[in-house]
Amino acid sequence: MLIPEQQAVASHSQGHSRVSAVPGAGKTTTMVQFILNALDRGVDPRLIRIVMFNRSAQEDFTRKLAKAAGGKYPALPPVRTFHAMGRALSLSLAERGHLPQFDPQPLSEIQASLAMFNCLKEVATGIAAADITEKRQQWTQAFSGFVDIVKAGLKSPAEVFVELGYASDQQIFIPAFEAFEAWRRENGRVTFADFLYDPCMALAKNRDIVGELENRVDMLIVDEFQDVNDIQLFLLKSLAGTRATLHVVGDTDQCIYEFRGAKPAHMTSGFGELYEHTNYNIPQTFRYGHQLALAAGHLISNNRHRDPLLCLSGPSTPKTEVALHNQTSTGDEIADLYESLLAKGYAPKDIVVLCRIWSLSAPVELAFLKRGIQHKVVGGRPVLKQDEIQALITVLHIANNTLYRDSSKSLPEDLFRLLKLSVRRIKHIELKEIARQMSQPSADPIAALESASSILTAYQAKKITKLAEALRFACEADDAGDVLERFVEGVGVRANLREDCVEADDAEIRVETVEAFMAFIAHQPQGDIEHVVSLLGELLSNEHETSKSEPVTITTMHRSKGLEWPAVIIPGLDSKHMPYYREGDEPSESYDESERRLLYVGMTRAKKELHMFAPGLNEVDGFVLSEKPSPHAIPSAFLAEMNLPLSTALGKAIAEGTPCPADAGPITPLAVQYQQQISPATTLPSPKGISLLIWSNALKGKRVVHASLGLGTVIDGRRDGLVCQFKDDTRLFPLVVAHTELSFAGAANMNSTVTEDSAAASHSSSSLPPLSNGQSVSHARLGIGEIDRFDDEYVYVRFKGVKEAKVFRRAEFVAQRAG
Repeated sequence: MLIPEQQAVASHSQGHSRVSAVPGAGKTTTMVQFILNALDRGVDPRLIRIVMFNRSAQEDFTRKLAKAAGGKYPALPPVRTFHAMGRALSLSLAERGHLPQFDPQPLSEIQASLAMFNCLKEVATGIAAADITEKRQQWTQAFSGFVDIVKAGLKSPAEVFVELGYASDQQIFIPAFEAFEAWRRENGRVTFADFLYDPCMALAKNRDIVGELENRVDMLIVDEFQDVNDIQLFLLKSLAGTRATLHVVGDTDQCIYEFRGAKPAHMTSGFGELYEHTNYNIPQTFRYGHQLALAAGHLISNNRHRDPLLCLSGPSTPKTEVALHNQTSTGDEIADLYESLLAKGYAPKDIVVLCRIWSLSAPVELAFLKRGIQHKVVGGRPVLKQDEIQALITVLHIANNTLYRDSSKSLPEDLFRLLKLSVRRIKHIELKEIARQMSQPSADPIAALESASSILTAYQAKKITKLAEALRFACEADDAGDVLERFVEGVGVRANLREDCVEADDAEIRVETVEAFMAFIAHQPQGDIEHVVSLLGELLSNEHETSKSEPVTITTMHRSKGLEWPAVIIPGLDSKHMPYYREGDEPSESYDESERRLLYVGMTRAKKELHMFAPGLNEVDGFVLSEKPSPHAIPSAFLAEMNLPLSTALGKAIAEGTPCPADAGPITPLAVQYQQQISPATTLPSPKGISLLIWSNALKGKRVVHASLGLGTVIDGRRDGLVCQFKDDTRLFPLVVAHTELSFAGAANMNSTVTEDSAAASHSSSSLPPLSNGQSVSHARLGIGEIDRFDDEYVYVRFKGVKEAKVFRRAEFVAQRAG
């Protein structure tokens, strides 16, 4: 049974249509009914094309369509992926001579990597050629990513290189791309990307071909339209011509594949610029409850480039619980939570851990391994199987005199990993020979290392001697954590990893994984080397154990798209990883929006419970700025944007049919809108206080009070929190902490002199600031504005570049006088 919004979509029969559907909105059910209705109207199924983004979605939709049809129709429309459509089109164009003949079996990943590596070597010279040979995997992986992003559109490789800001040392990618294309043409080979790239480039260069292909179908139905890239959109337009109607379904808030060329603008404005259409919204989710709908809604509402669609929880959804927990570097809190979820009756397969980047999974994996918790890592390499971690384990074996004990065929490879991590400017073939010599049983592996260096030049031997000295110094320590710290510092492991990686993202992930492993070792209650080596042996054994039941999943937010679990755990919500910026990157609004969408997708995978972990939540006195707190220790600003106290309190009140408690925090416009649409009978408290979350940039110079620090002044509003000057020092309060630990002093008159006594009195209650028409104000996202009018409940503000006046509840509004 469809709800009215779904029924409106399913009944559409004239012209193009665009459907915005929130997570869990039942869009597959709606699309199936839309197709069946079209068949009932007499549309020929052979003239309908249904396009899905991947094979699993295509198979799932085909199955559901057939089940709903129930054998009523002689035939059903074909369901295809973009690549399947491109493959068929490529073969057709090749038959007609518009494309060269080619082998329809695409290159395997290994074959493509080999060809790309050879093309890189072909165009490289001097130092670059040697570096590409030594870092073959890293260079090939980076070049492969460049090839894919070029083939996501119709622009030249040079245009893409400049547009995306690739590093100057990667300029070799431009001629290497041309070399790879020449190799493909000569050998008649294609990759998966070429199934779309080749025919679309032919169509773009020869418009006569378009006339042979367009206007052959009546309807094109496209799922996940927010994820289409330029070349996919070009193909759709070429096939549709002037005959076919396009019906696209998607959600701009779930566009998370921009690194593959996806553009939210295709969904928000691009489709409307191309086609006059009917717009439909399906705002109701059947996946999760009010708490999560409000928290995720508050978060994503901070994005400007989106459809202004408020997700509403349907009446049959679970009462999803949302919780925020303090996190340390050990991962123990997450293991504790996992065990508590099992005690509540969840099965391991009902639980997922979603990470922004793979290094965040390391402490979770290690904590799980230590407790014998079976888990699977989907899409990445388990932490103990990563090269740099295996190299550090080898260091501990050397320190424990167990390198040759129970030696196996893997010892030369283990030693090669250690050498590769430790020294630079020595060819891998020579390092492998040193590793082979060292793998012969010896009383002193470090002496064996020095002896093996006889095959090297004097310069190279000096590097090996430095490594031997670093190993000796490290092995003098009694504590395993000290051994690793001495070794890592002595050989410059962090710098080596950064130098070894072509992609900055990969370098930071590997460095952070090493840091997580070292923190795990340092936090062991028994830190002596023998105990730690024994523990690591047990963990490796646990990793190889298998379970009859499907274990808990650890994966990334990107890989969670389209999936759902009863319980979702999201670790690492700190200022370094959410939003995640590489070292040296400048913050930007567009990238922040992209990161919000990714977190939104991760959050909305949950059905019954969402648990988020962040550091620094217990830093109620803020961070002393003179001590230079690490971004890893500061909770993400996105947590404050969720308005969690209000979201959880109001969500619970609506679910239970009780009034929203007065201590839920300042009431937001989104909360009012949600309450009015879902549960008008739910009573909202009278607005009290001034929101520190929305107007943080307008608070500079305002007086605040802290329970123990006393009276202070806001001197800066940073992306990671408020900077406040107190009597003795300057402190940073992340917004999620400031919201509960700070209050405004003398809010009745923001320009008045505030004493310690009056400040203490105002800590428990704040009045509204005075307002006047024409008063200048500052907003965190919209910039400088001017009060147009106001009344007892609302303030209307006009901002530069914004057509309509924005409406705010007066209780949340902080005015800032011009000048």
